[in-house]
Amino acid sequence: MATQKEIPFHERSVGVVALNEQKVQDGYMLMCIGKEQYLLDSQGRRVHEWRSKRVVFSAYLFPDGNLLRDGSDNQFAVAFRQGGAAGYLEVVTWDNEPVWKFSKLSMNVFLTHHDLEIMPNGNVLLMCWERKCKDEALKAGRRPDLIPDNEVWDNLIIELQPDGKGSADIVWQWSLWDHLVQDHDESKSNYAEDVSEHPGCFDINYAPPGGKAGIRNLNYLLGPEKNKERTMLQRGLSGQSVFDYEGTTGEKDWVHANAVSYCPKRDQVAPRLSASPLWRCSG
Repeated sequence: MATQKEIPFHERSVGVVALNEQKVQDGYMLMCIGKEQYLLDSQGRRVHEWRSKRVVFSAYLFPDGNLLRDGSDNQFAVAFRQGGAAGYLEVVTWDNEPVWKFSKLSMNVFLTHHDLEIMPNGNVLLMCWERKCKDEALKAGRRPDLIPDNEVWDNLIIELQPDGKGSADIVWQWSLWDHLVQDHDESKSNYAEDVSEHPGCFDINYAPPGGKAGIRNLNYLLGPEKNKERTMLQRGLSGQSVFDYEGTTGEKDWVHANAVSYCPKRDQVAPRLSASPLWRCSG
């Protein structure tokens, strides 16, 4: 019987049905389908597989062969019934044996989502929603007419370090809520007469009505090559941001794609980005 590699691509009905070998990098592809994770070669053949107790949204391989994966606890987090919701992450060995796990509680307030990233030092970055109530949103300068559901979701970027005891500690955290600007309420500390003078902040009133859309919708995280910067894709804000690892200035280092999110002109509509690849720039 001919192997899959020997069957011409145009005759295949499963696996890889088209391949330009000159444009394909050496290596393997990690694919998540439900509770299964598969490591495939360039021909689409299964090299290895893992199985989780939860549905997996994102997974990455460590250099030593351990697998980092998230897991959906959405059935326990009724406040966060949105696409990309996770709530749980774990590291397992090549043989699917547990190494460490993490979940940020309570799930009525926090929920990890969408993406993970392995850092060069072995730590892990993750995204996490944090529910803010209406009063908190008003104190941050959100317009009342933009809070019809009485809440706004903040986004946290969290760095985890394994503690050697089967779990992990939060060793660094960045919050979108700490980088807001607005021109609606002069009594608030983040008020600016001209928000365009604050390109390192987000206009909390740029996002559309409703706390579950716009400000909370980060999709993709790209970790630092040298533990200096992080990049994130903001679908709802239609932009990309690079921000400093140390996070001491209160300002993003660089904003790409959509200056409207900090200099809003109500007659402008920025293109909505999805989970597309990112690139990093210097200077």
